[in-house]
Amino acid sequence: MKKENDSSTDEESVENNLNIYTLQNIENYALKEYPTLPLYEYPEPNLDTLSPICYSTVQKPELKLELYHEETLFYIFYTYTETSAQIKAYNLLIAKGYSFSTIYKCFMLYTGKKIVDNANRKIVIFDPFYWKKIEKNVVFDKNFVDSIKGIVEFK
Repeated sequence: MKKENDSSTDEESVENNLNIYTLQNIENYALKEYPTLPLYEYPEPNLDTLSPICYSTVQKPELKLELYHEETLFYIFYTYTETSAQIKAYNLLIAKGYSFSTIYKCFMLYTGKKIVDNANRKIVIFDPFYWKKIEKNVVFDKNFVDSIKGIVEFK
């Protein structure tokens, strides 16, 4: 006869129940095919009935980046990567007199001639980490002058 408070039988039953969670059992009883039925059946939302008609007739104005301040153009360039807005902001900054240095990976402002003469000159760069213009001494060697980029086309 079995005692009511027999702890050894309770431990054995718990151990037997834990044996079903072995790796072999999980692999054998794993779901072989995914169910084809949808988990939830919600009707397709009809946006025409959810929003007033006047919302669908509003024309979105095209952004005129030419009117934006240069700091806003910097923001667009560094935030909206790999978009046509980034290319447009880049080209507008170039048109405002900036150049882009691939060595410093930032915009620079220098009005003099960009020639290789190994002279040490002061330029103004826009540092995106400090978000301000910084004056910097740079040697105009071949590597630096070749790193200065101009207008690009959006593909």
